[in-house]
Amino acid sequence: MVFAVAATILSMECAPGSLWLDTGEFGAVSARLSISHPPGHPLHALLTKATQLFLPIGDLGFRSNLLSVVCVAGALSVFYGLLRTLAPRNHPLVHAVFALTPLLFTPVYEQEVRAEVYALQLLLSVALALISWRVSEGEDRRWLPLLALVFGLAGCNHSFIGLYWIPFALFAMWRGESKRREIMAASVSGAFALALYAYLPLRALSGGEVGWGSPDTYARFIDTVTGRAWMHNLLPGDQAPGVIDSISLLAGYVIQHYGVALGVVSLCMIAFAVPAWVRERRGVVLTVFIAAGLPFILRLGNEVDLSNPDLGGYLACGLLAMAGLTALAYEDLSERYSKVLIALLVVSISIQSALALHRVDPSGDRSSERYVRALLAEAPIDGVLITSDYSTTFTAWALRAFEGARPDLGLLYRGQVHQEWHRKRAASALPRLGARLKSYPASFMAQDVRWELGVKLDSLGALRSRLVPVGLSLAADGALPSADQYAAAFRVFEQAGFAGRRFRALMHVHYVEQLRHIGAPADLIDWHLRALAQVAPDDPVTKTLLGR
Repeated sequence: MVFAVAATILSMECAPGSLWLDTGEFGAVSARLSISHPPGHPLHALLTKATQLFLPIGDLGFRSNLLSVVCVAGALSVFYGLLRTLAPRNHPLVHAVFALTPLLFTPVYEQEVRAEVYALQLLLSVALALISWRVSEGEDRRWLPLLALVFGLAGCNHSFIGLYWIPFALFAMWRGESKRREIMAASVSGAFALALYAYLPLRALSGGEVGWGSPDTYARFIDTVTGRAWMHNLLPGDQAPGVIDSISLLAGYVIQHYGVALGVVSLCMIAFAVPAWVRERRGVVLTVFIAAGLPFILRLGNEVDLSNPDLGGYLACGLLAMAGLTALAYEDLSERYSKVLIALLVVSISIQSALALHRVDPSGDRSSERYVRALLAEAPIDGVLITSDYSTTFTAWALRAFEGARPDLGLLYRGQVHQEWHRKRAASALPRLGARLKSYPASFMAQDVRWELGVKLDSLGALRSRLVPVGLSLAADGALPSADQYAAAFRVFEQAGFAGRRFRALMHVHYVEQLRHIGAPADLIDWHLRALAQVAPDDPVTKTLLGR
């Protein structure tokens, strides 16, 4: 029942194709059986490929997104089974309510409706929690090899989040008094699952331009699996996030997305149950407490980007554990306060459900695809498009992998254009780029090249002054369009969701900066400033550009 309800709700809100951020990448690398950004995510690529091949619904982008729907619906079903195990005195319907409650949490919801590794990781993580409990009971010796197998699969999907479960697995083995024979069998099954990482060197140079990196040597393989090859994209080494600031941001994040009403009710229930838990020395409660807090603790050393939905992927397990704590509290309090608790839960869940109705629904959002199609259309025949944003690059990969869009074009990502792997991939897709890349960027200051606005323009030095915004892209020594032409070009962002509106605002900022850099007429700059003020009126960058 839990699976059916969750899958029905989520499939109705599933994104129709490639959204912003990483969505296009995961669909594209699966279609080409290539490699996504570190740590590589081989399990997700193979399962998404199977979904693309055998699920006869919609296009390849929609099928890629549906895998997340299935994974989260499965995760909540397993969560329901875990709740029944941890709190057996609760009625099954109560467990179903708590199991479905995470659908109301935006950080979880954002992983459910788009192609992402976090939905699959949530399924594997909840499975690990349930299997670890079975191992700790020590009654059936077959659970430990299964735990190791799922542990290895979790590592092959997202190695960082997979490590989160190591202390729980070790504690379960200790408590269940695992024998040497079981441990040896578990080692074999875990190694069997981890062997899936052989996918990375085997497919290192596959996919042509679609794919991140080329882990074809031991050093590159380790850099990919450990994430070292990606770290420089996230945070400069001389910027260390403050712990106090991170705690404050994460606390606000939980309050906002768990819901004030539901959060207050849950905290009150937990607080009233604590004396009984302490008196009874319920170790399971302490374990769930740790499971709820550990994901947040592990994020304290990283930059907390509240606008990035990937943050919810890292914290989803913690939010589910908080719902689990509430279910445990309900079990201990329901004998005395059942009617009051039911009333409070109904009211708080109703409020949270009403608020969830106003969150961004991506089921009709194809603005990322419209934007990239427009960029591709602006590039001349047999030309080159140089993107600046990884989201744009990934959507372009998806359109070319799914539909074969503009095969005549060379596609380069400015943020990685100096990397050997990116040059090899680009040249393998379009050999004429190989020689031209040797004299980048000067050789690309030509009429057959279009540049996307954005970061890294300063790296072009004096050549930057030759780039003119001619529409949604830059052309060397091009002619400036009118404000009306800009307005027509930006219609691709109509009906965009939050991520699309955020990207549009950022594009207006880049336009203003580039137009000022080349000394463009004031009316063109003012048009972008007015548009920016409409899209993001309260943003500090907007106020700075407007001189407020």
